[in-house]
Amino acid sequence: MLASLPPHLKSSLHTLNLHLSSLYIQSQIISFLPRNSLIAFIPNGSILPTVTPSVTTPLPDAVPFKSPNQDEITLPLTLPESLTPYLDVDKISVGFGVRPGVNLIVGGGYHGKSTLLNALLSGVTYQQPLGDGGLGRTYVKCLGGTVGVRAEDGRRVGKLDVRRFVSEVRGRGGGGRRRDDKEGGRKRGK
Repeated sequence: MLASLPPHLKSSLHTLNLHLSSLYIQSQIISFLPRNSLIAFIPNGSILPTVTPSVTTPLPDAVPFKSPNQDEITLPLTLPESLTPYLDVDKISVGFGVRPGVNLIVGGGYHGKSTLLNALLSGVTYQQPLGDGGLGRTYVKCLGGTVGVRAEDGRRVGKLDVRRFVSEVRGRGGGGRRRDDKEGGRKRGK
């Protein structure tokens, strides 16, 4: 039957099946999160930086996201047989599982803290069209009720005891940290 379709309809049918596959996988990710005590998922290989903040097109030549090994999980994603040829589920199923609680995104200036938080917040439980040309942010999912907090730009963090919120930051205690740079080491929390 497909062989008898004109080329433009074959292309439209392929696009429709790809879109349906994408929505099917996104709904599986969203339903997986609360059942497994997670609030968010970021697939390995996702391109989180975008061309501009208002456009979802992934930034060309950006470094793909890679989960820290200790937080890497594999989701049991499947597609109905009729949709299997349209999407490689194995590329989407492994990534970073974010646990509930206060999660801090830390790092130096221009290390992607804002990009990561914005990607998480853009994936709050609604399904996104597969319009970003690949993994991009399409499969980054976050439960509703998740809040992103951003420190004021240029605000210096000095002699701040965060042990009440964080017991360890990369193997060191959280008390008495001091940052003199304007970026601040604890710029973002989620």
